[in-house]
Amino acid sequence: MLNKKNIIKPFLVIIITILFFFSHGLTYSQNNIFYNVIDTLSLQKGDKLVLPDTSIVIHSDTTIYIPSQIKYHIKKNPETVSENFYKKIEEKYSGKKWSKKMYNLFFRPPAKSYNRYNAVNRQSEIPFSKYKGYPIKTISIKKLQVFGPSVYDTNITIQKWYIKKANQLHINTRTIILKKSLLFKEGQQLNPIDISESERIIRSLPYIRDVKIYVKPDETGNYVDIIVITQDLWTLGVEVEMTNINSAVIDVFNKNIAGLGHQQTNTIYYNYKDNNYNGYNGYYKIKNQFGAFINTELNYYNRYQNEKIRLNISRGFYTPQIKYAGGFTIMQNGLPPVETVTKEKSIIKSPIKYNY
Repeated sequence: MLNKKNIIKPFLVIIITILFFFSHGLTYSQNNIFYNVIDTLSLQKGDKLVLPDTSIVIHSDTTIYIPSQIKYHIKKNPETVSENFYKKIEEKYSGKKWSKKMYNLFFRPPAKSYNRYNAVNRQSEIPFSKYKGYPIKTISIKKLQVFGPSVYDTNITIQKWYIKKANQLHINTRTIILKKSLLFKEGQQLNPIDISESERIIRSLPYIRDVKIYVKPDETGNYVDIIVITQDLWTLGVEVEMTNINSAVIDVFNKNIAGLGHQQTNTIYYNYKDNNYNGYNGYYKIKNQFGAFINTELNYYNRYQNEKIRLNISRGFYTPQIKYAGGFTIMQNGLPPVETVTKEKSIIKSPIKYNY
């Protein structure tokens, strides 16, 4: 007969062996998790992920996995933050009659954007096709106030005094800057595509809310007059974002300095417990220089003991008429000093800089 102990003994050895490897494997996995912690970031379209040496603009809702030892902060989409802010304020103060009146007095929620692209399903040059080949007699530019009217209804008037004051403080884009983005001139024959492309180019400028171009025949019927109606955006601003209890990011910007179309942005990073977090990142941008669609950008960055100066000049294919495009970047990058120990056991700190 078989001895029961001889049958059970091999099974016990197998079970103990399995438990041994399982316990060690579990310990190994736990150690890996401990030393390789991953943060899961859920980002929305328009958010900006700021890393120590770069920043990434999110173009669609996504999820990013990043090692926890890398310092970062998320700059939320200003439009989303603005909508949520007004929604919370309105929910809080719309309950009582007097608080609702105070809300209507001091707050003006951002208007929902007009979907001009889906309003009429047709090619943008079709409204101007009947004037194709007509000589252009005059070009006039009408600039609307920032708050109140729109290019689709210029008769809207504002009664509130503080909105009128804001309109007075704003400097509209200069006429010469707007004309640099037009693909047609007085005396030329009208090309419908040039009109529609000019609308698109002006509308894409970061300091323009909207634009509409109208074409009408003159009194003789042999020439056409062109009216360009534009509306600026409010271009001055300050944004403060508390990334945590100890640190903040402050943005101060002007997207249309003196109506010249120049943009200047200052980002200040501050943490009163970690000096390495403190720093500065500044941009100065000029678009469409000389009317040749040449863009210039100057950037200065100083953070995490890394100092960078960068100059970028570029030209893209903004219009069908542009045959050549390109650009170049000049950059100086200064890294933290390297410590060198000499034979006399003294330490020499040598700064490192490289250009490209």
